Amino acid sequence: MDEIHQLLEPVDEYKMRYKDAFKDNAKKYFDDLVKESKVDKALNKTTADNYKKKKNELDSLNKLIGKKKGFKVLFIILAIVSIAASIFMFVTMKEPVINKAAQVAIGIAGIVLALLFIFLIIKFSKEIKSEEKVKDKVEKEAQKYQD
Repeated sequence: MDEIHQLLEPVDEYKMRYKDAFKDNAKKYFDDLVKESKVDKALNKTTADNYKKKKNELDSLNKLIGKKKGFKVLFIILAIVSIAASIFMFVTMKEPVINKAAQVAIGIAGIVLALLFIFLIIKFSKEIKSEEKVKDKVEKEAQKYQD
């Protein structure tokens, strides 16, 4: 009857007989491999933890750089639109599309916004450059732990 139970209920048989034995054998096997390789377990764990920390830092830096690059592209588009709107407002002054005073105000506002966006583009470019230098430094440190 026991053999039939083994054939019909392999999961139960695994849980009753083989699960703990497998766990013990696997642990013994890996402990033997560690002894054979003469690897310092504590040092290896510390190195792996340090590498993971640097990798997480690198991932967050990459996210930050990606966001800043996205904003930079947005500011470039907005600067172009602002300049185009200003040009359109000043070019159509002879035959005003709307009130002349409003056209002048929109044209000047467009120029001011374009200058603001250009300032933000320059600011974000410098920040991206700075963040990429930090990223390169962290990559080198992470590589040191990987080697």
